[in-house]
Amino acid sequence: MDDCLISPWGHLHLYLHQENRNEKNVPKTLLLRVDPVISLVIATVIFVGTWKLLRDSINYAVDAVPKSIDITDIKRYLLSFENVRFIHDLHVWPLSTTENALTVHVVVDNEWLDNDFLRKLQLHLRDRFGIKHSTIQVETARKDSNCLLDRPECE
Repeated sequence: MDDCLISPWGHLHLYLHQENRNEKNVPKTLLLRVDPVISLVIATVIFVGTWKLLRDSINYAVDAVPKSIDITDIKRYLLSFENVRFIHDLHVWPLSTTENALTVHVVVDNEWLDNDFLRKLQLHLRDRFGIKHSTIQVETARKDSNCLLDRPECE
């Protein structure tokens, strides 16, 4: 009953279904059609109002890349670090409506493994791209090629 107090559709429904309406020449067919019409209007309003949430929920369920994230920009940024040779297996997905996660393999020169490198990358990803949860796997490359040390074709 509380919903009817604030809803214009509820007021119309109550007005048309009061017993004394038939005495005032309200057609009976109108009374039979009002409920389905009002239901369809309300369903349409709810659907339109929740469409964006439904679309976002489906994207989150399939782990789609968030619209606010540009993968190409992240690749360019990671490759801009001096000793990063290349990157692979870059994945970004939403954890919620406000937080994103990232995993990436970063290949660096064999002689360059700085302890602060991972922390610096994570802070920059958080500040620049809003990615609060990042997992970065550092791999070393052979000095004479772009092969990863753990690949059989590089031995």
